[in-house]
Amino acid sequence: FGKMWRSVTLPQRQSSFHATGHRTHQPSYSNHGTTVPRRNLFVNKAYVLPNGYGAITTQVNLPKGKKSVEIRAPAQAISGSIWATAPQGISIDFIKAHKGTEEKDMFCTSMTDILRANLNQVVELQVEGKEWFTGRIDTVQSADKEPDLPKQSSTTDDPLTTAIMDYLKKGSAPASAPAGLVILQSTRGSTAIPLKGVTMIKLPNNPPPELRTDESDRPQQINTRYPHFVPVSQLQIGYSDKGSTADSSRDAKMSYITRGLNWVTSYALTLSDTPGSANFKMKAVVMNDAEDITVEELVCVGNLPEMSFTDALDPLTSREDIPKLIRLLAAPDYSYTAEPTANLDFMLKKRDAAGPKLEKAPPTDLAGNKLNSHKFKNINLKSKERILLPVFDVNVKTRDVIACHVSDKHARVLHQVEFENSSESVWAPGSVLTVDSGNIISHSNIGAVAPGKFARVSMGEVRAIQVEERVDSQNSQGVITLKNSGTEQTRVHVMRDGLRNPKASEDGKVMGDRIEWEVDVQPGGQAQVKYAFEP
Repeated sequence: FGKMWRSVTLPQRQSSFHATGHRTHQPSYSNHGTTVPRRNLFVNKAYVLPNGYGAITTQVNLPKGKKSVEIRAPAQAISGSIWATAPQGISIDFIKAHKGTEEKDMFCTSMTDILRANLNQVVELQVEGKEWFTGRIDTVQSADKEPDLPKQSSTTDDPLTTAIMDYLKKGSAPASAPAGLVILQSTRGSTAIPLKGVTMIKLPNNPPPELRTDESDRPQQINTRYPHFVPVSQLQIGYSDKGSTADSSRDAKMSYITRGLNWVTSYALTLSDTPGSANFKMKAVVMNDAEDITVEELVCVGNLPEMSFTDALDPLTSREDIPKLIRLLAAPDYSYTAEPTANLDFMLKKRDAAGPKLEKAPPTDLAGNKLNSHKFKNINLKSKERILLPVFDVNVKTRDVIACHVSDKHARVLHQVEFENSSESVWAPGSVLTVDSGNIISHSNIGAVAPGKFARVSMGEVRAIQVEERVDSQNSQGVITLKNSGTEQTRVHVMRDGLRNPKASEDGKVMGDRIEWEVDVQPGGQAQVKYAFEP
């Protein structure tokens, strides 16, 4: 169209508006797939496991009278884990994955985006840095998009109107034509302006009243965000009725294992001004590297059964070509074997003279109550987002312990604070921040603590107690000597680790490869404990 600026009258179209004043009609782009509004993947329940994976379950409604529904496909589902179960009276015929698009609100990055974001707005446009045009933006269409115009008659008396309509219907322009058009509705009619020539946009000081919409009281401003369309994978679930009744549930259950979810725990122990008491808090930090999800019920699972599977995306949703997918599926299995200390709630603990024994408890599924789990409601998780969730806040009774740890490599004497797990669930391993009078005084770790057992956090080394060990390898005997250079009597809990079939003196207690003693050391004095072992 070159520099031909000529007002042409085009047939008007009716637009509907939301309460916000934005037009409900959007350009119908060629997406070659399903277009759905941008939204998080909604799931009913997500079990976040402590090994970087999550077990997802959600419900999908199967409307009566239809043959298929579409949902957003999970982005990180593990091979072989996608399963769907239909309610009674309904049969699932197929699940098909295909490409679609989602609407995502983004900042405008071009003049075309700015114009599209301000559809139906009364503006002033400067063309090629010279002439200004005032009007309401009626249509914005670039050459690589489908036309966003009302259906018109194939015949018209105006040659320019005919040329514009033919150009927009084709969706592409001849080499001499501009890259797209903006249709501006003015008091004189419709003006077609090539997008290529628009250099500036602003709001008029006194917009013509006849160009304003029926929402004339809406504040006028230049919008700088525009909905873009991003590619996504969709799942189409085909189904058929096999005799369902009006009262029957029409919710299918879909489940899968996804990677990219994890959680870690940490604690804070705040010492009280009252001796022997403290406040103990637990928090869970949930990490999401998978995708944007909204979870109706999020369950952080502390215990985990053994797992073994191929760490490749499910063939249904994977976009890899067949040869590469075959190689991925043939890779060695990922496996996770739960350690006894991380799996206490799956075990029954028994003790005898030979030390602790761990026996597996009856099997428990993901919905059971032996998972040492923590539940949270209505959680939104963005991809690459971390969220801190409070788990509990309790008061505990404490006591000070002087602990002496002796092994083949070192000997240390530590001041520790001990407190009991009086709850009904296992405290998962994690770091503990200890605070006294508003000041951080230590940061240490605890292992898994079963109900009724005690946790200890270290406050630092005790320099008033010195420890010395002498080992007679020929006779397989050892002596640990404790010296107290302080001014008060001190009770020391002595632990000697790493011994083969150890034997203690009368006041010692053997626990596996460890011996423990409780020893009182007088100020300025010393005390000894003896033990024997097999060479």
